[in-house]
Formats: sequence, structure tokens, C-alpha cells
Amino acid sequence: MNEISKLDRVLKTLKRDKTVLCGEVTKHNPTITHGEIEDVQIVTIFIAPKVYLSDPIKLQSFMTRLIEEINETPIRIDNFDRNDEFFHFGSLYLREQIGTRCHTVKTVISNKKAVTINNILIEGTNTTNTELPSLIQISLYPDTIIAKIAMSQYKDSGMRLCCMSDVDFRNYLRSRKRLNKMENQI
Repeated sequence: MNEISKLDRVLKTLKRDKTVLCGEVTKHNPTITHGEIEDVQIVTIFIAPKVYLSDPIKLQSFMTRLIEEINETPIRIDNFDRNDEFFHFGSLYLREQIGTRCHTVKTVISNKKAVTINNILIEGTNTTNTELPSLIQISLYPDTIIAKIAMSQYKDSGMRLCCMSDVDFRNYLRSRKRLNKMENQI
């Protein structure tokens, strides 16, 4: 029986939610260093509320509602926050096991007299199984424009937009208000 993956359940929930615009989903495989596996795949989902929200408290409650709808316990939450210097965007992080790596080592001793530890011969086959985790990162932005900027930046540099300076954010709010005013006049 094929079980639906956590990623598929999350995407289905987000796409079904009428208050969320689910943007592009990007996947990448980070480099494995020193044989250690942190996450073999990182999936980033860019989302924004359909109705623009600029208040970090409202965005935080929007994200909390998403957690309840997704019905998964995040391994980490980056909360929305705004201070004198920055507006920090929120993210949810989920982990899912997507497979297993089997590593088998067979040891054959050619000189059985030379290699012993406490008169025990070390020879045979050793198999280790390592789970392969995937990190699902759901990045929530105040509106679709900032989400599109974040997606573009992520594609270009591999870096996720996690905050804006408060000055840039206030300028963005002013521009957005002027744009809304112009659209209403048309």
C-alpha cells in the first residue's frame, strides 16, 4: 500500500486553503560533508495570504492556523517579528523520512594470525541503515509580491529571504498603498 507523503499532504492542504496562495515549490539536495547526512533534500514552499497582511501579530496567528490545518507538528518555527531594524518573516519546518541508505562493509582477513583483538578475529559483514530525512520549509510572506521576490532571490542565490530592513518594509508599505489607490481610481 502506497502511503501519501507528508509533503504531498502539506501541499494538498495549502492548495485547498482559500486564504493562501501557494507559490513555487523548490527542491535541492545539499552537499553531504564528512559522510554526515543532515537532510538529503530540502523542499521550500513559498506562500502568502491572499489578503495582504503587514502586522506581525496577524501574520503569526495566520501561520498558527496553518499549523493546525496541516495537522503536523513542526520541528522548528521561525516567528514573525518586527523591531526598529528588521521585519522578520515566519517559517515552519517539518521533517519527513524519505528513504533509507544501506551501507554494507565486508571484512576479509587474509592473515588470520596477525589480526586479532583479545584473540577474537574481526572478520565478517557489517550492515548499517541510515534514514534519509527531507526538510520541508514553509516560508510565509506578507503578500504575493514579497513572496515572488523571495522565490526569485532563492533561485538566484540559494538564500531564502528571511527578513527586510524596517526602512525597506515601510517604503514598501507606502508604495503598496499608492499602488492600491491608483488601482482603485482605474
